[in-house]
Amino acid sequence: MKSRTVAQFGLTAWFFGNLYEAVVGMPQLLADAPPRGLLKPGSPVRYYAPRPSPR
Repeated sequence: MKSRTVAQFGLTAWFFGNLYEAVVGMPQLLADAPPRGLLKPGSPVRYYAPRPSPR
């Protein structure tokens, strides 16, 4: 029973650590990120956009 309590505590600490990083860290990372265009490298649009068929 004790190992289950330790595991629950570990998972709870992990969850709140991730939540804290999402609330505090992500806005700063987004603010510091260089602006990217819609079709520039790193854009998910380039990955998911259909490729033109060769003629």
